[in-house]
Amino acid sequence: AYARGRLGLMTPDSYLHQVLVHGQTVTLEGDAAARISARLRPGPALEVLAALDPASAVIVPLPGHDRTIGALSVYNGPSR
Repeated sequence: AYARGRLGLMTPDSYLHQVLVHGQTVTLEGDAAARISARLRPGPALEVLAALDPASAVIVPLPGHDRTIGALSVYNGPSR
């Protein structure tokens, strides 16, 4: 639900948008839920993110031939 809903809630300063546009990895080593939430518009993905409550995250670009074609997001909970 989070992955499906987040694309429509991205803002230009969202971490995923930055990765897709600039092709550089983003690493959030602490308080990932709050940091990501601050850069999303309200909606279902924001609610799912709050429930998941990740402590850390990394968003990695998936390069194509001449552009970034997607991204892989990996999250860890507070117990990891």
